[in-house]
Amino acid sequence: MPPRLARSGQHERTGSDPDSLLVARAQRGDREAFEELVRRHSDRVRGIVRRLSPSEEEADEVTQEAFLRAWRGIGGFKGEARFFTWLCRVAINETERRRGRWFASDFATE
Repeated sequence: MPPRLARSGQHERTGSDPDSLLVARAQRGDREAFEELVRRHSDRVRGIVRRLSPSEEEADEVTQEAFLRAWRGIGGFKGEARFFTWLCRVAINETERRRGRWFASDFATE
């Protein structure tokens, strides 16, 4: 199912964000455009997530989930910030969402 379109920013943006055309295509449900965004940003997003995660495996899972959430939510991306900035926020939010589970499991093993 393609993501829903945002009310504003539905036109193809040609601003300073180098991802703007791919984002506009992805907002219309173009999976290939989103896959290109993943290729462009996956290493950097994973690097950020790794610094916030307790293990390599958790970082991989968080990164994957962050991209899934980004695909589902790209229709809500309004272009007020660069796509990468928005994507990082999605990834950090996912990391923080899991943080309580990580700490709870640490206490359970003690």
